[in-house]
Formats: sequence, structure tokens, C-alpha cells
Amino acid sequence: MMQFDATNPNAQAWRKFFFALGLVIVLAGWAGTRVYLIFNFEPMHHAMTKVFKDIAVSLDEGHKFGEVNEMRLMRNLDFSSKEVYKTDRQPGDKYCAFKTLDPGLGGIYAAANKIMFFIPDTEMRIISIQLFLDALLVIFFYLTFYRWGWIPAVFGALLYASHSVFALSADAAWYHFWDGLVATLSVLLLLWIYRLQKDDRPKAMLITLAILLGLILGAGVWIRSSWFIFAPIMLGASAIFSKTLRPWLIYPAVIYVLFAGGMVMRATQLSGHLAYSTRMSWHTAFQALGHYPNQYALEDDDLYLFERSHQEDHINYNFCDYSQEDQVMKQKYQALWHDNPGYIVHSIAQRMFASIFGNFSDQNFVFWDHYILFAAWAGLMFGLWLGGDMQVLALLAAMMYVLINTAYSFVYYIHREYSYPTQMMNIFGSAVAVAGLCELVRRAIRRDWPKWDKDKIQPVNIGLLFSAIVAVVLFFPPVQQYFTPNPVITVRWDTPPVIMGKAFMKLHERIDALPPAVHARLIAFMKSHTENHISGPDDPVYQYVIQNLREASFTNLDGSGGEFWFNRKVDSDTYEPLARASQSIAGVGYAEISSFDVADPATWEGKQLRIKLVPNTLLSAQRVDELMIKKFDHWNWDLRALGNGEYIGAHVHDGCSETRLQLARYFNHQCGELNGQPIQSQP
Repeated sequence: MMQFDATNPNAQAWRKFFFALGLVIVLAGWAGTRVYLIFNFEPMHHAMTKVFKDIAVSLDEGHKFGEVNEMRLMRNLDFSSKEVYKTDRQPGDKYCAFKTLDPGLGGIYAAANKIMFFIPDTEMRIISIQLFLDALLVIFFYLTFYRWGWIPAVFGALLYASHSVFALSADAAWYHFWDGLVATLSVLLLLWIYRLQKDDRPKAMLITLAILLGLILGAGVWIRSSWFIFAPIMLGASAIFSKTLRPWLIYPAVIYVLFAGGMVMRATQLSGHLAYSTRMSWHTAFQALGHYPNQYALEDDDLYLFERSHQEDHINYNFCDYSQEDQVMKQKYQALWHDNPGYIVHSIAQRMFASIFGNFSDQNFVFWDHYILFAAWAGLMFGLWLGGDMQVLALLAAMMYVLINTAYSFVYYIHREYSYPTQMMNIFGSAVAVAGLCELVRRAIRRDWPKWDKDKIQPVNIGLLFSAIVAVVLFFPPVQQYFTPNPVITVRWDTPPVIMGKAFMKLHERIDALPPAVHARLIAFMKSHTENHISGPDDPVYQYVIQNLREASFTNLDGSGGEFWFNRKVDSDTYEPLARASQSIAGVGYAEISSFDVADPATWEGKQLRIKLVPNTLLSAQRVDELMIKKFDHWNWDLRALGNGEYIGAHVHDGCSETRLQLARYFNHQCGELNGQPIQSQP
């Protein structure tokens, strides 16, 4: 049998062929996801994208880095990812230092304007750079894992190329891609420094890679201030894991301190006191306390917190500076900690458990939830056993996965958009697992079984024992109950075409079954409230329903649920409190919801709402009544408790609060615009 050795010309030719074939395979896999997204979907657009675009424009105009033109932002508020940003200045424009988020992405936008000047000034400039770097990263993966064999190289690179998180991040002009890039490159550079030192490569090459690592970590601080925590721990852990790396870590440490120092100087100058970042933190931490239904009806929603701080503490919304808002949320957080520290600890523990073991919980791609997490764990065991660069990568990946998930859980939680770095660590671990399996197969074929010496097998035994203890503990019912969040009811809103399906037919049947007098009165009402003839049947019921009503359905976790019709005039005011109550109040589920009842003329105007809850086993009836009334009052309903979990509400306003009106354009037009028509603030 022909051996693939360096002296065999045929073997060298075959190696080159398989190397090229593998590269073609992974690039084809990459193109299959990225190109598909580009040509079939508009790039994902974040509401704050325009801020970083304006930082770049303002920098070109001579302003300090991080300053934005507030009035110009308002003029570009509704621009889409494919529209050219309007950079013109007008009399009365005001500039401010943007403190809400870290400013680093603005520098990337500025660079994109210079590099990609030959394409229209849309978000495609930065997305083009992201896709280019994304393609280079696939190649870098392939080359990195190729040292362990053709199969690990193709497998690892294809995992990256096919993963939805990385594809969507590369196709969105937002900092999540760059945050993930910092995590990815920093780990891979540490791996290559280790490898090149073992290979006795020139010192200059190692110093260059070490300096590059420092630059990347330093830039990470400006993109996302969490790298103030991640970078020192990564470098410190690397020094602990590997004696080989220790001499070279001083270079990235020095470069990192210089870059991070610049961020500290900016934050301190803008804040008026020593600070590492101006980014809001307490606001986010308090918001995360409402991630699961709870006894306080706290909501995981920015707008909810802005309104609350305005109403309770008279803090006006400041687009550029959330510092006052952040201080108020700090006080509320500390007050809640004083009153009920167990609730905060429980919330953090639940989010940490879900982030680590739920693995961002993408129900559409189950593989990425648990199977890849198991593969990464297997990679850690193989790395501990086989040692060398596999051990370095496996340990770094495992450490960073736990660190990032844990750190985020103290102030928020990991979801799809935030999961780029954690998913990357799983891919690193999975690549090591495949490389380890290939090594076992190779040794089995050659009958060269690895020696089970004590030094190599002891770390594996410790890892297996620790994993077994964790698994056993997590299977105890009290532990599962503690970490499992309160159940959440889902409220699903059906699209207009669904009106013409089964739900509409059932509604028509109920109307046809009405007593003649009520039927005639309802048809007359429908005709009087149908302004224009919509293409379709002349049936007055059809014309009225298609123009005035909306059908919704709700489903509890046990599968029970129902459907109801409501008037489009109270569209948001009906949806928002129903959805928010079920998502924020512990134990709330709906048995019945009724708004438009064909047999009750009092409901035809859409001003009445009846609700019946399923029995609540988590909160007292009095507490549920209190929270429900407060929640619905905020959305213009005068809700009265009838007892036994039943309520009747009257819609008393057509507008919304001053704060909600002010912020409506930032928050999906929840108030400032209803069905295309502007509405006014409530009294």
C-alpha cells in the first residue's frame, strides 16, 4: 500500500490534491450560506447602526472620536441597510459625545468608508469587509486544523461555514461580528504562538504574532468593554496552562494595557470620575431581572425601563447619555437586593444555567444546542489526554466558553446575537474531538495504541469525574426546579391572510347563528363601519373583518389555548399588555380572552376586553390582580378584577404616555404611529 511520505512524489501529489479539495469544499460551504443570505434576504439592521455610521461621518468632519450629530441621526432614523446615509449638515445641528455604547464600531465604519469608497455609502460597505474577513477566517480555520489531518480541517471549517450564528453576524453591520472576531483570533493566535515556539521558528515571527494578539485584544476593549475582563483572564490562564506560552505573553499584555488605557482615559474624561467605560451597565443588569416571568412583573425591555425611570424618578430620555438612567437602575437594583437578594441570585443562576447548558437555545437548529456542546466536551477530554496543541486549544476554548457565559449572565444573558464567541469555542472543542477520534483510528490501524501513563490519563480522569458529579447534581429534582425558569405563555399573532381561513369561517358561522334582531343590528353596524371596498367578496362580514378586525391565538405550555378577535384601532394596546403580562408575571396563563363578541353589542366598538386566567400556583390572587391592573393601566385599559382570575377592561385612551410617544420611533412605532396614522399623547 502506498504510504503518504515526503519522499514519494505520488504521495505528495495526492496530498496537494486533497488539500485543494478540502479547501474547495469548505469555501463552497461558506458561499452556500453567505451568498444565499446576501441575495435572498436584506441584511439584518439594528436600530443603533446609524449611530456608529454618524461617528465615522462626524470624525471626517473634524469632531472627536465618539461624537455624533443628533439632528442628522433623527433625519436618518428610518433609513434601511440598503439606503445611502444622508451626511449633509443643516443649521441648528447639535453634536454630542455618544456614551451609551462603546464607540469602537464607529472606527470600523470610518475605515470601511476609506477602504470601500467605490461602492455606495450604505451598510454594505462594512458588510463587504465583514464577509471578506469571514472568508479569510474559514481559510484560517482550515489551515489551523490541517495540522491534525484532512478530516478535522474540513470538519472544523465546515462547522463554522454552516453555522447560522456566524452567517447572520457576518451579514449584519453590527459589533457582534467584531466581538466574535476578537475572541476567535485571540485564541487562534495563542495556539499558533505555542505551535511556532515548539517548531523553533524565528523569534521575530513569534514577537510579531504576540504583538498582533495585543492589538486585537486592545481593539476588543473599544468594541465591547467586556474585554476588560476577558483579555486579562485569557492571558493569565494561558500562562497557567502552558509554560511554552509564558515568555511571549508580556508583549500582548503591554500592547493591551496601552489600548485599554486609552479607553479608560476617554471614559474617565466623559464621566468626570475614574471609569473604564461609559457603556450602560446597571440598566442592562436590571433589565435582565425580567428575563423570565417573575413576582414583580419586571420586563426584559428597554422601553419599559425608560418609561419607569421617567414616571417614578423624572429622568428624561437622553439618546447620547444613559448615565442618569443607569444610576437610577443601580439604585433600584440595590434596593431589590436589600429587600430580596434571593430573587437576584436565582435570576442570575437561571440565566447562567440556560446560557451554559442551553447553549443559546436555538430551537430551529437543535444540533447547535446540545450536540455540539457534547462534542466540545469530548474535545476537552481528548485534549487533556493527547496533550500538545490539542490540549492548549481545548483548555482555552473550555475556559473562554464558561467565562463568557458566566460573565454575561451577571448583567444579561446569551442569546443568538451574543453567542458568536461562545459558539466559536464549541467549534474549537469539536475540532479537537474529531482530531482525537482520527488519532485513535490511525493508531488502531497501525496497532500503535497510546500508553495509558499516569501523567496523561490523570487529567482525563479528573475531568470525567468532575463532569459526572455535575451531571448527577443537575439531575436532582430540586436542582432542576431551581434552575428551570417559570413557564412562559406564548401569544401568537396571526397574519391577515389567516383571517380568510378556519378562524374566519368559524366567526361567520357564529354570526349566522345569531337571533335575527341581533344579526340585523350587527350587519348594519358592520356596513356603517366599512369605509372602502376591499378587493374580494361583497359579503359585509368579509369587508368589515378584513378592514377592522384582527384574529389572534394564544397557547399555554400545556397545549391549552384559544383564539379571539379584536379591533385594529386598539391593536398595540391589546397586544402589548396581554403579551407583556404573560411574559413578566409569574404563573400567568390565559384560559379565555374576548374582545369582539358577535353576541354582545357593547364589544363591537373594540373598547372592551374580558380575560380569564388559568389557576396561578406561583402568586396569590391578590398579587396577580395588582400586577394585572397595573400592567393594563399602562396600556390605556381600566381593568377591574371580578374574582377567580377574571377581569373586564374598558379602553379609556387612544394615545400613549409622554415617554412612549417620545421613544416610539426608536421602538418599532409602538405608540407614535398606529396603522400608518400618527396619534397623540394621552392626557
